[in-house]
Amino acid sequence: MNRRIIAAVFLATTAGTAVGYDHEAGQEAYLFTEDAEQACTACHDDSYFLDNSNRTAESFFELKGWIKGCVQEFPQGWFPEDEDNVAAYLNREYYGFPEN
Repeated sequence: MNRRIIAAVFLATTAGTAVGYDHEAGQEAYLFTEDAEQACTACHDDSYFLDNSNRTAESFFELKGWIKGCVQEFPQGWFPEDEDNVAAYLNREYYGFPEN
């Protein structure tokens, strides 16, 4: 009986955290990398995003796809959650799509 209560409390307190994004970790991954030529900011600085014609993504899902494409072209050693966190950071700063 006690195990069921403990399990239920654990699930209730951690259920929402599994799908959340870490915007701060995304910002750090986006801004800082060991190889400056491979850094996101080598191609994409603030002026890039402030020009609306450069913002071709039309959804959060599509933004994540663009980031995955960049990471394939310029390997960062990121895990999928790192890519998602970068997408969440860029979305918060420049796009404003619903994060779903």
